[in-house]
Amino acid sequence: MQYLIPTILVLGLIFTALFFSATISTLFAITKKHSERFFWIFFIALLGAIPVITDLRATRGGLDEDIPTGGWTPPSYISFLSEWIVKGVIYTILAYAIVHIALALKSRDAQRKPGIKLYFSYLALVTPIFISAIAGTQPYFSQFLLFGPLIFTLAYLKHPNDDWTWYALLFKRVLFSYVVLSALSGVLAPSITTSPALTLIPGFNFRLNGVFSHSNTLAMAALGYLIFDFSISRNRRYYDHFSTFLAGLVLVLTQSKTTIGCGLLCALIFFIAYRTANARRFISLRLLATIFLLTPALLGIAYVLSQNTHILISHFDNQTYKSLSTLTGRTNIWAITLQSWEENILFGYGPSLWSVEYRLKYAPQYALIVGMAHNQLIQTLGESGLVGALGLLIYCITLLFYGFKFFTITKGGSLAFVLTFLIRGISETPFRNTTIDVVFVMHLAFFIIFLSLINAHKVSKSPLSCSQSIR
Repeated sequence: MQYLIPTILVLGLIFTALFFSATISTLFAITKKHSERFFWIFFIALLGAIPVITDLRATRGGLDEDIPTGGWTPPSYISFLSEWIVKGVIYTILAYAIVHIALALKSRDAQRKPGIKLYFSYLALVTPIFISAIAGTQPYFSQFLLFGPLIFTLAYLKHPNDDWTWYALLFKRVLFSYVVLSALSGVLAPSITTSPALTLIPGFNFRLNGVFSHSNTLAMAALGYLIFDFSISRNRRYYDHFSTFLAGLVLVLTQSKTTIGCGLLCALIFFIAYRTANARRFISLRLLATIFLLTPALLGIAYVLSQNTHILISHFDNQTYKSLSTLTGRTNIWAITLQSWEENILFGYGPSLWSVEYRLKYAPQYALIVGMAHNQLIQTLGESGLVGALGLLIYCITLLFYGFKFFTITKGGSLAFVLTFLIRGISETPFRNTTIDVVFVMHLAFFIIFLSLINAHKVSKSPLSCSQSIR
């Protein structure tokens, strides 16, 4: 009996090594023997499964006085399987990425691929965190920092072809699977797939989490599906309308205020794209003129509201008033993060910002519920200082450029995606690369689609394409 556990561990290590080897070999095999599309299907399916499997080990429920509570805690064997399946999938993808990147560098093929400006802007986003890992207030390194750069580099080197709608359909199906599974789980097991919280809809005292541990995650998945749905041209059938209705219903039931606000903005963008024959000209002239005229008015309204917020929300109960007046505690989190940034303005605190050790030292009141600064700019300043903020600015400007550039061909979807992430950045951190969650999958989705659109634009401008069009 004393040799049973060591034997099981050895067999487990052998099985894990064989599984990794077999999966990596399969990835290379399908890439060589079949179309690249087989790789993308396998790759996107694996990434899409990670967020759901990860949240299987999360305790389900709402918040009681800011302390996570729930009516269901997963059994230990589910947590164990969830953790090791996710690790196996992630490290298999990373191993394949490392080998593929090494082969690409050896062949010196990377610099000839379209989309290099987009890729370098992404590097500007992620490189400062590695600098702050050395020069920050608290030097720190974790293997999780490599997840995003390796996966995005793999996507860039894989050179998506010019059929951007094919990639959009793949990611759309992944997001729709989240929506369907969450809707079903909400009906079949509402006690563990909903949570009480500060609600938006009168009469509804719950928020739908679905297959995820938080309703905001499901809200982003539903909104992402709707953006893809309105971006792709096709003949709509009855089940397409039902799918759109289901995604919209799920989005509303999450009661995620920021995401629903983003959805309203996206609806306006799609309306503009639909009503305008020459959308690019409209965007470049009329919209910019409108923004120029409305900006002073909007700033004035925002100032008035900021000075009278306590009056507007004073009729709520004490808990709701406290939650709204502090943006559910985010203003305190921002203040703590900015204090850490001021200690090292250039390089920030480092990658361990809002880690468990950081919380216990600087914010013990948030030890169980906060893992980030809940604002992308403040998170970046806290992690990697002004250097990181500059990289974030470069990446956001690049995304906006391509969002406008491909506005017409995507029916406004490109701009809707970018603005959703930028607005989401007010209360969350959508450009973090340390966790493979739904937001990471959506970020990778429009990164790949932008690469495909850039490739399509290059193909349409090539001499061969012009000569074929003349013929």
